[in-house]
Amino acid sequence: MSQTSQPRNFRRLRARAVATLCLAAALPMAAAHAAVSLSHTRLIVSADQPEVTPRVANEGDQPVLLQMWFDAGNRDADPQTIVTPFLVLPPILRLEAGAQQRLRILYTGHGSPPAGRESVYWLNILEIPPKADATGAGLLQISFRTRVKVFFRPDGVKADARAHESLRFEVRRQGPEPRLRITNPTPLHQTLLDVVMGSARNHHAARNLGEPGMLAPGASIDLLIPGGRIADAGEPLWYCVIDDAGVELCGSRASVGAAGR
Repeated sequence: MSQTSQPRNFRRLRARAVATLCLAAALPMAAAHAAVSLSHTRLIVSADQPEVTPRVANEGDQPVLLQMWFDAGNRDADPQTIVTPFLVLPPILRLEAGAQQRLRILYTGHGSPPAGRESVYWLNILEIPPKADATGAGLLQISFRTRVKVFFRPDGVKADARAHESLRFEVRRQGPEPRLRITNPTPLHQTLLDVVMGSARNHHAARNLGEPGMLAPGASIDLLIPGGRIADAGEPLWYCVIDDAGVELCGSRASVGAAGR
């Protein structure tokens, strides 16, 4: 099995527009984007390190008001009713143009996360722009919400840079179209990027199975294998995951065949 790593450029976190105020809906709208960015693409909190302090920055040319809270996976849940084991300080923040500030993410233990495996929550950052003045009539104002994964590791669950090497791959031939089953036997979440099967020497023969996304501890996912056929002897496979620092770690299997082979 081979392993390589390469830095993954920190990119502006994807923001989702969650509220709009349109004074003249018929007017054309300029491209909108979030002004606020976070120093991390993911946050790791553990029983050994119950506090982390990411930096939030306003890269826009106007002050913004930020409201922050956590959720357990339901992006539409009412913040007033959500129960998570985390606290963010300050929960409301005014950030001037060009300014930066540290946030405090604290593990409180409330809600009793499961023992023996990593849990995932989400930090929500709602960016509210200033109200338009009288000269801004007809402008479209948009609030953006960014959600960032927050992983919690209880006692006994540690970081493991080689955890992705434990992922299991097998071809399942049930039905007319074969599928690749990926199983995560580790206590850590695995965020998979491209999964590719086929010949490394023949780019056109290689089959990209897509981006499976995040696989929870003990979970499995089935990916359709394009083309509908796979050699009885199996095929080579390459895959990449994202580690705690946002770095791609890539691995391979010399041959992946059907279950039971």
